[in-house]
Amino acid sequence: MMEKSKVDINILGQDISVMCSEEEKNILLKSRDRILEEAESVKEQTKNVGHDYFLILLLLNIAGSDIKNKMRLDELSSVESSIEAINNKLLNILK
Repeated sequence: MMEKSKVDINILGQDISVMCSEEEKNILLKSRDRILEEAESVKEQTKNVGHDYFLILLLLNIAGSDIKNKMRLDELSSVESSIEAINNKLLNILK
């Protein structure tokens, strides 16, 4: 069983304590950093919006980024499949 330790982080002024493994800690800290980066981006684009509206914009930015990344991965997977099919055809021709 993986040993878990307490990790304290601060996101948008909220202190949070999370029990996690070393691997999870790395993911948690990267997640925190991503949230803070996106929050800065939202702050730069908006002026004087309420907290709830700000959080919705932040979540939309993160979700949108994740969806774009998934679409890119799907495109790469499709290209990889096409290349593999071409490679197989070439191998059959060369036999």
